[in-house]
Amino acid sequence: MRARVWCSAVPFVLAAVAATGVGATPRAVSGSIVFAADRNPTLYGEIYRVDRNGRRVDLSRSPARDLAPAVSPDGRLVAFSSNRGGKLALYTVHLDGTHLKRVSPFLASGVDALDGPSALAWSPGGGRLLALVAGTTRSQLWVGTASGGGRVLVRSDLRDAAWAPGGHELAWVDGADVLTVASPSGKRLWEGVGTALAWSATGRLAVTARRPEVRVYDAAGRKLTTLAAGAFAWSPDGSELATLSGKDLRRLQVRRGGVGRPFVDARVAARNGSLQWLGDARLRISTGVGWIGYDVAHRRPWKLPPGFAAFSYGAASRSGDAVAVTTYAKTGRAGLAVASAGGPGRALASAPPCGDDTPFASLQFTPDGRSLVYQDDCFSPPADLWSIRPDGTGLRRVASTSSDETEPSVSPDRARIAYGEQDVGECKGCTHTVWEMHADGSGRQALTTQTDKNSLWDDSAPSFSPDGATIVFSRWSGGDSVDLVEIPAGGGAQRTLPVQGSGPAWGPARIAFVTTKSQVETVLPDGSERVVVARDVRVVGGSLAWSGDGRLAWLDSRARGGLALSTWSGSRVVSAPLAPLRMPYRGAGVAWSPDGTRIAVTACDEALVCDLWTVAPDGSGLRRLTHGLGAIGRLSWPG
Repeated sequence: MRARVWCSAVPFVLAAVAATGVGATPRAVSGSIVFAADRNPTLYGEIYRVDRNGRRVDLSRSPARDLAPAVSPDGRLVAFSSNRGGKLALYTVHLDGTHLKRVSPFLASGVDALDGPSALAWSPGGGRLLALVAGTTRSQLWVGTASGGGRVLVRSDLRDAAWAPGGHELAWVDGADVLTVASPSGKRLWEGVGTALAWSATGRLAVTARRPEVRVYDAAGRKLTTLAAGAFAWSPDGSELATLSGKDLRRLQVRRGGVGRPFVDARVAARNGSLQWLGDARLRISTGVGWIGYDVAHRRPWKLPPGFAAFSYGAASRSGDAVAVTTYAKTGRAGLAVASAGGPGRALASAPPCGDDTPFASLQFTPDGRSLVYQDDCFSPPADLWSIRPDGTGLRRVASTSSDETEPSVSPDRARIAYGEQDVGECKGCTHTVWEMHADGSGRQALTTQTDKNSLWDDSAPSFSPDGATIVFSRWSGGDSVDLVEIPAGGGAQRTLPVQGSGPAWGPARIAFVTTKSQVETVLPDGSERVVVARDVRVVGGSLAWSGDGRLAWLDSRARGGLALSTWSGSRVVSAPLAPLRMPYRGAGVAWSPDGTRIAVTACDEALVCDLWTVAPDGSGLRRLTHGLGAIGRLSWPG
């Protein structure tokens, strides 16, 4: 029912918020806007360098989506992609965090700018970059220099690309399994067949095919051999090719130069077809839950050091004497550590729980092995409840747990907050329930629980009645319908209304909701006297909100993710575009100011950085209240 959103937070703002704690009085939300935010841009799409002594440096420094870092061969520069301003381009930054600059033209915009390149690589000499950027209909391969400039070599359905060891050629494979080797200017040199590829340091090219099989070509394009294998890896010096073959990819074979009879042919406990060289004489082979070792030089199994064996992923240093690994505590919090063959590992960084995501992505050692570069990749961090004054001051966190807290609704007396909660650690069906707490964040209690353990369960969008005695919410339990349900504030017997709909909002006299046919309707609190407000609208679920004098507002989605603000005063609907605001992944929200002159909105900018904004009911006077905080979903603006 819910998709995850990415966003970011400004570091100095978060530090100030953390210092305030959560010990506010119930009056803290009086006159303030209460909303949910997940701080996603500091946890997804930020590039960091972390040294072996634990010192960490933010290299990309923006709330935009900064992705796919690549360290240059000399270790001086880091290249990455970013969708700053809603347009995708490549950037470089020195390893100390200075001299950040854009080095490519804008390669994509809008939806196509959301994801980083599927391949971003330096030429072996470090003078050039290639980037394979995928779009909604086709991909493009760009080649340029670290000083800026370059050109798109090909626009097609591309899968993979890589530099030859001398940097004088590059290869790519397309969706038709055609392998092309060309010069950096784009001149075609030769073609073959393959789906994924890797060059050896000696200039031989290995590619995989669908059967599965691995084909090995020499630098001139002559096919040297075809191997029945599904995974491969060249040794760092390029002298040997290791492959995993057999129906279950559990037969390890190693060949000199990638051809001829294997001088290693052994049954191993591989599972997911992943293998990694540790130096030029030893291998790590993934078992799916960890690694096993093999000594290629002595042709026998090798007992890995504990830190090398315990994890199913991680980068290795060039020498092979250290690996970077991610660890998890029982709380779900993740840690980044370096394990050394000669001693115990060292913790370098940590990240909050983020569901099934891997928080430290694109891990790579610098050439000297002294530092690691990675991308924060926690795409689903837990959301917390926040409050802020309408003038943009007083930002504070109201409640914070390891679960998602979203969709706040403040009671009319401003003493209590109803909200939705969902576990993001081990999802287990993604059960979402309605909770309540005091306005200072204390006294948390569940108002609803999952009664059918065999189905999905989603109690969401709580909304207080005008007298604060009752809460209405929507319930989906895995079937075709979504029901409106009422429950006494503080808990008690539930009553299902004779109405099917989602995202309810309780106004001065009626309850508004969205039907399965995307109509906005209202009913009396007992579910009778249905009134159709708007038909055939693309209303953003959960964005309905009433003003104190009975006006109804919501958000409509437009083409390419744009938003429009719609208002209804009992007779007709008036809509106004909210350019340049965009739809958040986890839903947008609306709330009227107590005096009815302003409307608060959770939405994203052109780079899909999600924040809290206010605007006049006619769509004018747009003002941003937060910057890179990751605001999502419904919100509340009590008097």
